[in-house]
Formats: sequence, structure tokens, C-alpha cells
Amino acid sequence: MNTCNVGSWGIGLLYPEVTEEYPEYERKLHDIGKKLYELITRKAIHNGQGVLFHNVDLLYIYIDTIYFSVPVLAKLARRIERKGWERKALRQLRSHLEILRDPDSNFFIHCEQNMTGLRSEGTWGRGNGWVAMTCAELLSVLDPKSEDYLIVCRILGSLSTHLLSYQTETGLWRTIINNATSYKETSASAMFAMGMIRGQRTGILGKEFDIPIERGIQGLCQYVDKNGVFTGTSEGTWPGTIEYYKGLNTGEWWWGTGALLLTLTEYHKLRQEKADITNP
Repeated sequence: MNTCNVGSWGIGLLYPEVTEEYPEYERKLHDIGKKLYELITRKAIHNGQGVLFHNVDLLYIYIDTIYFSVPVLAKLARRIERKGWERKALRQLRSHLEILRDPDSNFFIHCEQNMTGLRSEGTWGRGNGWVAMTCAELLSVLDPKSEDYLIVCRILGSLSTHLLSYQTETGLWRTIINNATSYKETSASAMFAMGMIRGQRTGILGKEFDIPIERGIQGLCQYVDKNGVFTGTSEGTWPGTIEYYKGLNTGEWWWGTGALLLTLTEYHKLRQEKADITNP
């Protein structure tokens, strides 16, 4: 675990499920979970307003950070029995979204440099995908009667609704969401579909998402080759201009494959639930 790079905290996303599958590791993983929770809440690097930095080498506020911190806090807190995590987690979510909101659209930018205010350009698709997946993960752990749950519902509902008009004829979304000259990108598209499916499963998104979800799944499956390799995902991405994002290469990357697996799992659950309603 690294105080300086939030990517190393990702194990927290799997922690509860791993212990359920392999109970013999419960004690050891419980200790790791406690250390990770304390690291995020007490030792990780924040700016003067308490907003987490993505890593120590680049003091930027990144949109990616929320996925590797907010759902991790939520999952760990329930397992290691910590109270008050909601305030810490929702503060990070709301602070990042306030800072990184794109003033010209209903989406978010990639990052902003701390202190200088230097900002990346464009509504980067995968960054907005992290927002969708963060909200989707929170819906399964927050109390449905809480104000925090309603806040997350509003964020996911607004993002999903505004995405509808930018879904392309292939069912995918573009790497710069609202730029018609940027290419269609699979990791962001999988993340958006995952958020929409979880939104439907929890009842916050209606039937108007039926067709977009189906089109999204069909479009994503077109990028799985005969060997099961998922392509069309943009490479590792630094802050940049719109032209920079548009020029990135695509291929097979783990953040794309992981998002697809989560999306297809969520889609399978949705199909099962609809079948149970139709054939009780």
C-alpha cells in the first residue's frame, strides 16, 4: 500500500468479496483492511482543503481518484466496522466533482493542478466513467433512506441522463464525450453502461434506459475478439488538450477489461431480475 498513489488502494474494492470466497484469509485481510482504511483517512496526501491527491509526483486533483478511494472506504468500513465513513467518502466525491466540473457541459474534466488552477481540456470519457462507477458502487452500500444515498442518486441520474444524447450509432460513447471528431472508446462506454445498469437495478433509472443499455452491451461485445480479448480502450492517459486525448492509441488494457467484466456481470444480474419478474 502506498500513501502516494491511489491506484495501490484498489485491493479494497475486492476485499469483502475475497474474504467471503476465501474465509481462511479473513484474519489476515482484516488487518490489511484496517491499515488501508487508516491510510486513506489519516495518512494519505491531501491539499489544504482536504481533497485527496492522486499521487505525490503530480499534485493534481484527478477524477480517477474518487473510484480508488470513495468505494474503497465504503466497503472497508462495513467489513472492519468503522462508523462515520460516509462523511469522509461523500466529502471526497463532492469536492472532486465541484472542482472538476466542466462549465460548458454537464460532465467533468480529467484534472486540475493544485494551487495553479491549470486544467485539462475536454470532457474525458473515462474520467466521467469513473464517476458513474463510483456512484454505482456506493448505491450498494449506502443506506437507501439516507441523504447521502439521495445525493449519489442525483449525481448518477444526472450524468446518465445527459449521456443519452451522446451515445453513438454503435452504442458506444466517444473519448471526448461531446466532441464528434473524437473516436469511440470502450472503457468509458463500459463504465457508463455499468452505471446505467446498476441505476436500473436499484430503481433510480427508468425504462428509458432499456434501449441505451442494450445498444451499449451489443456495441461493447463487438470489441471482444475470437480469443476473448477486449480492445478499443485508450492507453494510459496524462492531463492534456483535446487533441492529445483524441490522438491516444487504443488496444487491450486492464482498466477496459475490468470495466467490461463488471458491466457484463451487472447486466447478467439485471436480466435475471427482469426474468424473475416476468416469470415469478
